Amino acid sequence: MKLFFALMLAGLMSVLSGGGLDIENGEFILGFYSADPATEENFRLIRDTGMNYVHTYGTGGDSEKTLENSRRFLALAEKYNLKVLFDIGGENWIDSDPDNEGLMKMINEFKNHPALGMWYLYDEPSIKLLPQLDALRWTLQHAAPDIPSALVIHWIKDWYKIRVACDVMMVDLYPVRDQKFPDSKLSNYNSYVNKALHLTNPSKPVIGVMQSMSWECFAHQLKKGPEAQFRFPNDVEMRNMAFSSIAMGVRGLFFFSFFHVHTEPSNMAYHPVTKSNMDWYKGTFMPFIKEMKEFTALIHPSWNVTAQSEPLNKEHNVYLGYWVRPSGKYLVLTNNSKESRDLTLDLKQNPKLPVRGTLISWGNTRSDSVTLKNGILSVNKAAPWEPFIWKLD
Repeated sequence: MKLFFALMLAGLMSVLSGGGLDIENGEFILGFYSADPATEENFRLIRDTGMNYVHTYGTGGDSEKTLENSRRFLALAEKYNLKVLFDIGGENWIDSDPDNEGLMKMINEFKNHPALGMWYLYDEPSIKLLPQLDALRWTLQHAAPDIPSALVIHWIKDWYKIRVACDVMMVDLYPVRDQKFPDSKLSNYNSYVNKALHLTNPSKPVIGVMQSMSWECFAHQLKKGPEAQFRFPNDVEMRNMAFSSIAMGVRGLFFFSFFHVHTEPSNMAYHPVTKSNMDWYKGTFMPFIKEMKEFTALIHPSWNVTAQSEPLNKEHNVYLGYWVRPSGKYLVLTNNSKESRDLTLDLKQNPKLPVRGTLISWGNTRSDSVTLKNGILSVNKAAPWEPFIWKLD
């Protein structure tokens, strides 16, 4: 049995280090769902924001119109040095034979494209589709061994069972709805990512899928009245979910979605309005991505966390990560609570965690009220959902 799992892991590492995603040495993934409309202007903006992956629901068929859309999308991605999470339109092929002519036509045309990073199998599948998904994944692996397959799994009963049908597991949950700050349940997202990262036999690289939209776009799904005040996540909420995910060891983050940032919602009948929500994008999202990209570069590979402590996380309702790198030693702590509170953590519980040193605030972290003495990390009045990043001197 041990030999079986060793061989399976070796095969996965081969897939993830070929022509697609380099799981060991590649960049920290920062991607957009629905990078639409696929225009020069939008792709330039996405690149300049700091993203390195894009996706669209407009691929995934064998009609000439769909193939032409796919060619154009991949060409734009290559031009702007972006990789593509290529949506194969799994719902179109889920009941097809593995050697379906249309499916193979699509795969063979794009499997060697330099912008192709990963295949995207399916959007939030149900458990009952697992056999078909596994067969679809096998078809893709057989045709393009160097390109890994990914799918996103939403929080349903037995969600974790679906992971066997992908090489890279994506998990999504969008907690900011119509609640006023700090009442959104960010801990639901953080807990989901944490559970995904602790799965074993098999374990999978995990990409968290964060919210970059207002639920106003999907208000009819929530059955809320006109009084509901839906909103975009604020800077604190974005930084909490992102740096909690990084402290846990995610391989990257995708965001749902670019399309929903700059469109005017109208009960699923979207009407692109170029400037409608770009104030949030430019004022909150772009600076947030810049900070995260700079930090993950400093601690590359960020997903290989030097030290964590699940007991401390559970005891204090926090997420803690520590990295030792040539650029220095870095500590991340996030308050996984809507309450403002003092935090006192005994880092001596894990011998790999630091026990002394001067904590220098990094990025947007406030520069006061923290000490690390004799293994005790003390933070005075951590604000609701507040993230902290320190460099140890």
